Amino acid sequence: MPKNPWDDINFGDNPKKEPLREKKPNTPNNKNSNYEFKEFQKIFKRSLGFNDDKYSNKTILMIVIGAILLYLLSGIFTIAPEQEGIITRFGKYNRTIGPGLHYRIPYPVENLFKETVTRVRTLKIGIDSANIDNNFKIDTTSKSLYLAVSDGKNRLQEGLILTGDENIIDMHFEIQWKIKDLKDYVFRVKDPIKTITDVSQSVIREVVAQNTLADIITKGRAIIESSTAESLQNILDEYNSGVSIIAVQMLRADPPLPVIDAFRDVQTARVNKESEINLAESYKNDITPKARGNAQKVLQDAEAYSTETITKAEGQVSRFNSVYEQYKNAKYITRKRIYIETLEEIFNGMDKIIIDDQAKGVIPYLPLDFQKKTDFEMKLTE
Repeated sequence: MPKNPWDDINFGDNPKKEPLREKKPNTPNNKNSNYEFKEFQKIFKRSLGFNDDKYSNKTILMIVIGAILLYLLSGIFTIAPEQEGIITRFGKYNRTIGPGLHYRIPYPVENLFKETVTRVRTLKIGIDSANIDNNFKIDTTSKSLYLAVSDGKNRLQEGLILTGDENIIDMHFEIQWKIKDLKDYVFRVKDPIKTITDVSQSVIREVVAQNTLADIITKGRAIIESSTAESLQNILDEYNSGVSIIAVQMLRADPPLPVIDAFRDVQTARVNKESEINLAESYKNDITPKARGNAQKVLQDAEAYSTETITKAEGQVSRFNSVYEQYKNAKYITRKRIYIETLEEIFNGMDKIIIDDQAKGVIPYLPLDFQKKTDFEMKLTE
């Protein structure tokens, strides 16, 4: 039997006398797979700031798994009742979500953009955005421009508009709007606030140019506001801006500052004229019915007098005819009766002195004192 060449080798501390194999040096130029894995572990631990002797591989693995879970849980979010949200995946629109609890793939895969869609926002027109200084501020929450400190001498040019009768008027408008389609609001228009401002100025100038100065300041305000709101909404819908115009309100409409005093005098005179006309109309409306009533009363009185007079005349005629019929039958008696009745009517209620023609020695005289007394008593009686 051939002899094993390894039998004569001194194994030293190898009590089992196992054959010794040459070990490969652990050098970067001659690495095995086990060495590479251990080196990777060391590098990973150092990157996390862990000591090789203090933390085991199992602990590191649990920490990594926990970090992944936290990353995944960061995709949970809520949308308030007054808000809507948009999810973009790698920058591209993915979906629109409403109020409630939702989940998205965490950044950088999916991003969330949420915005309040029920709040009515305000945009003021009549402020020159190119000359904004410390007197003005921008509300970033509602993306609106507000006047922080009002200066009556600072007459900005944005509100000066040419009217249809070639007059210049200083006008300030307030546009009330809200978001009706969040997707269009975010992706269709680059700068919604600037778009609304530019379109509002254009529409306002177009509408004002179709009206006169007097109509704008007096009776045409409501028409201008409604026409502006309608035209503004139509243009924004053509742009797919996702904006809904709630109302357009004219805050002020005055002539430019150099002529405002004269214009106010004219307006005062016009108001006084209207007041006088209204006063005259009121007097007319008061006196005309009275005059018509008096005229009607006079006509009715005349008709009543006419009827009464005619009735009396007819009665007298009828009485005369009846007397005449009696007179024809007995002329002497009737004539005598008429004579006596006439005397009775004349002398009734008078003081009378009857003297017989055959009486002698009676001196007739006129008692003047008695006549005066009689006249005085008659005046008292009256």
